[in-house]
Amino acid sequence: MRFNFIITAMNIIKTLLDAHIFQSKKTVKRHQFLKLSGEKDTNIYFIEKGSVRIL
Repeated sequence: MRFNFIITAMNIIKTLLDAHIFQSKKTVKRHQFLKLSGEKDTNIYFIEKGSVRIL
Protein backbone atom coordinates (compact mmCIF):
# COMPACT_ATOMS: atom_id res chain seq x y z
CA MET A 1 0.00 0.00 0.00
CA ARG A 2 2.74 2.48 0.96
CA PHE A 3 4.67 1.67 -2.23
CA ASN A 4 1.67 2.64 -4.40
CA PHE A 5 1.36 5.95 -2.54
CA ILE A 6 5.01 6.80 -3.25
CA ILE A 7 4.61 6.07 -6.95
CA THR A 8 1.44 8.17 -7.08
CA ALA A 9 3.15 11.05 -5.28
CA MET A 10 6.06 10.89 -7.74
CA ASN A 11 3.61 10.96 -10.66
CA ILE A 12 1.88 14.02 -9.21
CA ILE A 13 5.19 15.84 -8.78
CA LYS A 14 6.26 14.98 -12.33
CA THR A 15 2.91 16.14 -13.69
CA LEU A 16 3.18 19.48 -11.87
CA LEU A 17 6.77 20.03 -13.01
CA ASP A 18 5.94 19.07 -16.61
CA ALA A 19 3.04 21.56 -16.59
CA HIS A 20 5.47 24.42 -15.80
CA ILE A 21 3.13 25.86 -13.17
CA PHE A 22 6.09 26.95 -11.05
CA GLN A 23 6.79 30.32 -12.64
CA SER A 24 9.52 31.61 -10.37
CA LYS A 25 12.18 30.26 -8.06
CA LYS A 26 12.56 31.40 -4.45
CA THR A 27 15.54 30.66 -2.25
CA VAL A 28 14.87 30.93 1.46
CA LYS A 29 17.72 30.91 3.95
CA ARG A 30 17.63 29.05 7.26
CA HIS A 31 15.27 30.72 9.79
CA GLN A 32 13.95 33.08 7.08
CA PHE A 33 10.17 33.40 6.68
CA LEU A 34 8.45 32.74 3.38
CA LYS A 35 5.35 34.64 4.54
CA LEU A 36 4.67 36.78 7.60
CA SER A 37 1.95 36.19 10.16
CA GLY A 38 -1.46 37.30 8.91
CA GLU A 39 -0.55 37.14 5.22
CA LYS A 40 -2.66 34.91 3.00
CA ASP A 41 -1.01 32.80 0.35
CA THR A 42 -2.67 30.86 -2.45
CA ASN A 43 0.56 29.69 -4.10
CA ILE A 44 1.78 26.12 -4.42
CA TYR A 45 5.41 25.59 -3.44
CA PHE A 46 7.68 22.75 -4.53
CA ILE A 47 10.45 22.17 -2.00
CA GLU A 48 13.42 21.07 -4.08
CA LYS A 49 15.88 20.62 -1.20
CA GLY A 50 15.46 20.73 2.57
CA SER A 51 12.27 21.11 4.55
CA VAL A 52 9.76 23.75 5.61
CA ARG A 53 8.31 24.37 9.04
CA ILE A 54 4.73 25.61 9.10
CA LEU A 55 3.64 27.58 12.16
